[in-house]
Amino acid sequence: MIFDLQIRAQLENVGQIIPSDADDFEWNVMFKCSGCGEERDTFRVLSLSDTSTGKSGKGEAHLVETCHFCGRANTVVIMEKSGAIPYLEADSGSFKTLCSLDCRGLEPTKFKLGVSLH
Repeated sequence: MIFDLQIRAQLENVGQIIPSDADDFEWNVMFKCSGCGEERDTFRVLSLSDTSTGKSGKGEAHLVETCHFCGRANTVVIMEKSGAIPYLEADSGSFKTLCSLDCRGLEPTKFKLGVSLH
């Protein structure tokens, strides 16, 4: 399932918000297992430049983990061009997608922006 991470801001004297380097930008996201509903209380750090091979060995993901409660294997892939879309002054007051995540077995519950924004 694809989830969009969105923000809404009121920009004053700021032209845009955009990650300084989309490939190395770290997305801090909290997830819950969609199989059993167990939510871990720590943020996972995802980056386009950091990938791991899935348990089957067939594909790569930006997060590969097993639920500690039910044992389900879960993956998250950051969709292409995520982080390269600026939030502009014209977008003030409206929601805009900054990142899209293809989640298999996980659902994002919270996210926080890093400090490397322009």
